[in-house]
Parts: sequence; C-alpha cells; structure tokens
Amino acid sequence: MTITSTSSRVQYAANGAATIWPVPFAFHGPDDLAVHLSNSDGSTPQALQQGIDYGVTGGDGEIGAVVCPISGFPHPEGKLITVTRAVNLTQDLDLVNLDGFDAELIERQFDRSRMIDQQLQEQIDRCIKAPVTNPGALTFEDIVAERTAAQGAASAAQAARNDAENAENGAVAALAQAQAARDQAQAHAASVNVENLASVDHDHDDAYEPLNPAILKSDTHADLTVGFRAGTTGAIEVSGTFQPTYHNGNVRRFNLSANSTLAFVAGNFGTHVYLVDRSESNFTLSLSGFDKVVGAVGGRYALVTVIAVDGRSIAFIDDVS
Repeated sequence: MTITSTSSRVQYAANGAATIWPVPFAFHGPDDLAVHLSNSDGSTPQALQQGIDYGVTGGDGEIGAVVCPISGFPHPEGKLITVTRAVNLTQDLDLVNLDGFDAELIERQFDRSRMIDQQLQEQIDRCIKAPVTNPGALTFEDIVAERTAAQGAASAAQAARNDAENAENGAVAALAQAQAARDQAQAHAASVNVENLASVDHDHDDAYEPLNPAILKSDTHADLTVGFRAGTTGAIEVSGTFQPTYHNGNVRRFNLSANSTLAFVAGNFGTHVYLVDRSESNFTLSLSGFDKVVGAVGGRYALVTVIAVDGRSIAFIDDVS
C-alpha cells in the first residue's frame, strides 16, 4: 500500500448521540491508536483504555473507526474525543539471508516507519520551536524563567489584590465609624436647647441648663454646661456658714479668704451655679443634706452647681482651675 495522507490525528465534538468516530488515516491494528477524552477546550485530558473505554474497527493498513464508548450512554456535549496514532517505536521485521523475499512484508515495514514519522511530526508540531532563522532565540531555560516570572507576577498580583480588598474593607469600616460619629454628634447637637444656655458675655443672672432627672438619680457623672465668666459683677466676700437661698439670681462668684468656710445646706431651690475663687489656702467647702455630690475641689476655682429635682437637692462640683 501507499500512504498519501500526512494526517495522524483527528478530533470530534461529542453530541450525546454518536458513538462511532471515523479514523481517516491508515493504521495496522488497535494498538496503533490512542484515544483521549477531554473538555471541549482540550483541558483535563483523560487517556482511555482500548477494549474497556473504546473499541477499534478497520485498520490493517487501511482507515477504520473508533467505537467510544463501547457500551452505556454516549459522551455528552461539551466533551472532545481525540484519536491519534501511537505506533510502537520498534522494528519487528527480521530478514534472513537466502530466504524468500516478501514484498508485502517490506512494504508494510516501510509504511510502519512512515506512520511513526508522521506521529512524531504531529507531536513536534505541538511543541514550542525557535524560528529557523534564529535557532538560539528560544531555549528551555528561557521558558522555565518566563514561567517562574509569570508565577511570581501572578502571586504579586494576588497579594496586591488582597491588600486592596483589605484597604477597601478598612475604608468601609472607617466610613461607618465616621458616619456613626456624625450621627451621634448631630443627635447631641439637636438635643441641646441653646436658649437655655448663657452667652459668654452674659451677666449670669439667669444662667440655667435643664438636666435629665433620670441621669441625676443614677450614679453616673453628669457634665454641666453652664455659661459663666470670672469677672462677674457683684462679687461678695463670704466667711462662715452660707445659705444658697440668700442670693438672688442663679450665678454668683465668691472670693474666699484664708481659713474661710463656704457651707451649702440643702433646701428647696432650683438651679444655682457658684464660681468659687479660692485665692487663699485652708479653704473648706461644706455640703450637707444633699442626695448626690459629684466632683472635687483641688485648685483655685471650683464650679458648684446646686439643683433641685423632684424635691431632691443635688450638688455637682467641677474643678475648673
């Protein structure tokens, strides 16, 4: 026979119905073929076993066919069947001197050698090759180096992506915190009635800030925001026992001399704020009859706020030195 075709590979797309796949190139026997099953893009190839996964018809130097699968359901769409030559790279013709000459055996061996050439060429065609004009342009070491560089770049890109995602998550968290702080500040600002606060240049006759009775009845510290200034007119020198109801207005400033005592005795009164100027040592602040006292006197100035809530007298002391 003669071999007029240079083909040694054929591929078919499975369709869920066909099981017979023609082999358009010559081969001698079932062992001269290899069959692979893969995805339609050629990925994840699987070598099939002759006699188990597929059968072979034809051959003996002619074309034939592959039956795949031998039994069961046909391969579904999305699968690719690839048939290639896989002639064993041996020479099994033994010529003996003075023996008869069999032209068929010689031609069969020539055909077999040419089939091997074609299957090797098919494999070479799938290899990376340098151009004929520059055989040294591409080496295996170059390919390995490029692959290593590509893997490194892929790892760096993944790390950068992870960093970007972490930064994005951090930014989202920071934005949420900022929005929560904004909402809290807006809510606090909305809860303050500025009409009840004295301005910085006010004479303090009516300085007053309403407080939440629920806070005053608890053990938590309550911050009082009451306007005052050190230069309030009408300052009075006080020594000895003092009754808060003696003074008119809500804010007064006291300059206390050494060894003096300022005594607050609980009574049924509203909000009173006293700015105490302790210019001398040995000053004593006395509070009696109060349900709650918060703060301390440790410096020159002390802001004493006396409040009546639901008939209870409560004092707050803030060191403003």
